[in-house]
Amino acid sequence: MPVDPVANRRFIENLSTLLEDHLASWKSQLADTRNEINELISKASESIPAQAKHLFPEDLVAALLEEAVPPAPPPERIVEKVIETVTVTVPGPAPAPDWGLVKGSVSSIEGARTQVDVLTRFLTEAQIHSSRAALLVLRNDKLSGWKALGFDASGGRDDAIRSLDFGVGDDEFVEACLKAEKPIIAVPPPEGGPLRRALGGHPPARTLLVPMVIRDRIAGVLCADELPGEEGRLNEAALEVLTFVTGLSVDLLAARKKIPSPALTPRGEDILIFRSAAAAVEPVAESAGFAVDDKPVAAPAVQDRPRPRRRPPPPRPSPSLRSFLRRTGRPSRQPSPFLPKPSAARCSTRPTRTARERSAGSRTPEKRSGLSRNRPARRRRASRRASPGSTS
Repeated sequence: MPVDPVANRRFIENLSTLLEDHLASWKSQLADTRNEINELISKASESIPAQAKHLFPEDLVAALLEEAVPPAPPPERIVEKVIETVTVTVPGPAPAPDWGLVKGSVSSIEGARTQVDVLTRFLTEAQIHSSRAALLVLRNDKLSGWKALGFDASGGRDDAIRSLDFGVGDDEFVEACLKAEKPIIAVPPPEGGPLRRALGGHPPARTLLVPMVIRDRIAGVLCADELPGEEGRLNEAALEVLTFVTGLSVDLLAARKKIPSPALTPRGEDILIFRSAAAAVEPVAESAGFAVDDKPVAAPAVQDRPRPRRRPPPPRPSPSLRSFLRRTGRPSRQPSPFLPKPSAARCSTRPTRTARERSAGSRTPEKRSGLSRNRPARRRRASRRASPGSTS
């Protein structure tokens, strides 16, 4: 059965993180117990009279602690063994970047509901794309450590970052990143700077610094390392995207209501597949008593009807014939084939005038309407002449 190197590496990293958390909790419990024992012994030593103090040695507290609490085994060796096993099990070059892995990291970060949870998930996801990672907080041109992961497995300590505190100008690598306001990578990083001295561990082959912007100002810096022998482990593009998403998540955490976002599928879940209700219904089988002919039938061909032919217009008479008919005014007994048939609108009961009447210049009553309009004026003049008092 083939072994997925990415899944195997992810399992080992999760196991290493879990062991580191348990070891850190055991360390804190051991330190608290040691402090309580010291307080009890100091109170008991104060109650001893001054005359009897010479009977008790000065290193009594250390001797009692060594007998009561045996020294804990170093956790670095356990994690180193696990990492060595992974190196032997998964030989060869690193696999190509998986965008599904990047999407899962983004989904994990934006699904957090508090600022501390957002930054913790961001650092956990950043270690997946690098050998080890640390988050630095920028305040008043000074950098202080917030949290680190992966340094216990590489010869350092994760909790050593809490003592990190230096100015921006003290480390030229950090100063160049903040001055350019862009991600910057060092191959290899300078070992003499305060950042490398504070983080410790094995010297990295490459170190990437990515500034984090929150509320429109640079509020922190991500420091991610790639150790020798793990070439290709440092995914610069994924770390830049995760840093950008983390800044936006912290910025919009108070204004967001839909958490997690519906746009991202949670890690470990597959995208839902839509199935319509019509596709889910099974077709009903037809009964044997009926036979359905489902062959397509061609439509009947449409026969084009012949269009009726238009009758050609009758020929017009010659000009000589038309002038002859106009002079005589009498149509022949038989209609001429050269003339169109008279329409009912053009027919009239009034007799046509003869050529003699037209030559005499007789006027119709309509044309003499101008004389009829002058008759009242002549009558008025005649009546004035006939009156006795009128003067000529």
